[in-house]
Amino acid sequence: AKKGEAMIGREDFEGLDLKENQTVRLYRLDAPELSLDLTVRADKKLRRRVVILSEDDRKTLGLALCETQDIRPVEVPRLPALQRVMFEDPDAPAPGADAFRWFFFAASPPWTGTRHSLSNVRALQREFAVKLRNVYSFFTIYASIDSFDPHGHRAPVRSSRSELDQWILSELAQTVHSVTRDLDAYDVYSATQQLTVWVESLSNWYVRRSRDRFWASGWTEDKAAAYHTLYEALTTTATLVAPFLPYAAEAMYQNLVVGPAATSKQPAPESVHLALFPNADEAAIDRALSKKIALVRDIVSLGLQVRSDHKLKVRQPLRAAHVILTKVADARALSYATSMIRDELNVLNVHFVPTSEARTFVEYKLKPNFRTLGQKGLGKEAQDLKRLFAEWTAAQAFEAFTKLTSDGALRIGSLTLDPADVEVAFETKEGFAASGSRVGVVALETTLDDELRELGILRELQNRVQAARKDIGLEYTDRIVLALQGSGRVRTIAERHRDVLLREVLGVDLADTLDAPGAATASATWRDVEVEGEAVRIGILKVE
Repeated sequence: AKKGEAMIGREDFEGLDLKENQTVRLYRLDAPELSLDLTVRADKKLRRRVVILSEDDRKTLGLALCETQDIRPVEVPRLPALQRVMFEDPDAPAPGADAFRWFFFAASPPWTGTRHSLSNVRALQREFAVKLRNVYSFFTIYASIDSFDPHGHRAPVRSSRSELDQWILSELAQTVHSVTRDLDAYDVYSATQQLTVWVESLSNWYVRRSRDRFWASGWTEDKAAAYHTLYEALTTTATLVAPFLPYAAEAMYQNLVVGPAATSKQPAPESVHLALFPNADEAAIDRALSKKIALVRDIVSLGLQVRSDHKLKVRQPLRAAHVILTKVADARALSYATSMIRDELNVLNVHFVPTSEARTFVEYKLKPNFRTLGQKGLGKEAQDLKRLFAEWTAAQAFEAFTKLTSDGALRIGSLTLDPADVEVAFETKEGFAASGSRVGVVALETTLDDELRELGILRELQNRVQAARKDIGLEYTDRIVLALQGSGRVRTIAERHRDVLLREVLGVDLADTLDAPGAATASATWRDVEVEGEAVRIGILKVE
């Protein structure tokens, strides 16, 4: 290794959650005052727990080479202190007590081994605790902006709230029921899995789909419903996770429950750990609605998978998404969700396509599922099916797939196959990209025209302005004057979509310069950015 550089094995590199060329601090455990900030690199040939340093860096840290190169990972802790070096990322402090508690509860069932590492702790922390904190932060920011008072603002009746509100309250009641059942059975691991799914639904669907309601100006019945629904979800979640994240739950409870209760006539227990564990609101459970939203989310997930697999930028609008559902009844039930799917997939149109027209976009290929067939003792028959499926034409494969999904079974000779016994692959027609599952197939049109490219540039420009707002520390409610210089194409597109751009970035005006007479140009901030290969200079001036 070169001076100022540390080489470690690839497995350690990824396990420590490091990035190539990242700067980390190295020191000896018995002499932490001797430290060096070095650039870390991964080496595929190095074994785990092996570090290579330059001779100069070893001397600076007072380290000695190991007597043998054949060191097993389990032997490293027993080496002399002079032969061991510690890694520390100054920008990533160790997770706290809540994160470690959650890791030991949620990493794996108690009857299996748990591989412990800081990177694994952080991974589960991001999956649950960080998502919950972000939802909590979102609520507190906008509740403060709108001076929301859970006791002073009347809560709209449940039946009058939007379908999205009723769905998340149904999910909350089902989660309370499931977590209570699992804890009563001493099944802590299953309880954590239920909570993870719940926070994912709250964060990545409810809050994301409700943002415009919180951002709306004025105080409306729908905005009140959104606040009261999210408040109920968070306060119930605080008591629900208290056994798992005692410190985070207490902080949420004090701010959301104890604080507002101090100025109301409704006293609250002074700690989340003195509050009663929540009871499931059975009246709020709507399993049909849960199933319907789950189907929408599955379709959106398929569409996003298509974008990911085919490297289609999420911010680039596409012409249309063609949704081919395996069950006709599902298509009728989801006719109301067209706008929701359109927004999530960033397409201009959504079409539900009958299975009879599916071959316009994709060709089906069938393969036997060797795992399920093997469990049924059909090893030889599975090989025969593989050869048969390979000989089928696209029309035969489509006909068999349609029968399998409509009837729930496919009979071939003396065999009766369940849907789980057959794997389905898709070959897309030119101009389309598709992905599928048991739910159905989502095919996206991939051809871009001038209108779509223009909308893509607009989305990218909005992203750059929002990033600049965040970078200079503007508040969520701060209004700005936006100036654009450089690319004539980008400026033309910005002018053409002026109202949309200014609404999204909280702008009051779009200008070429911020040097107007009397303007406080000293407080203006300029950023040089690139938008789809076009050089653009963004100017932001906060409106006082």
